[in-house]
Amino acid sequence: MSNTTVKKETLTFKRVATKAKDGANGFLYIHSWGTGYQELIFESKGSAESAARKLNTPEYVNSLKLPA
Repeated sequence: MSNTTVKKETLTFKRVATKAKDGANGFLYIHSWGTGYQELIFESKGSAESAARKLNTPEYVNSLKLPA
């Protein structure tokens, strides 16, 4: 039997983003998963929370398996 641990994706608030520094105004979050991360800027904390609720759901995981 394998001892494989699946690391869940997370979305973590980092700071307020500015157009001068980040190219857009909003809220900067770090989207991370087992093999990497990306920085995302959301218009509102509510839109970030909505995206975070979708992470790790069966529908989201299945969408990752679809061919590009």
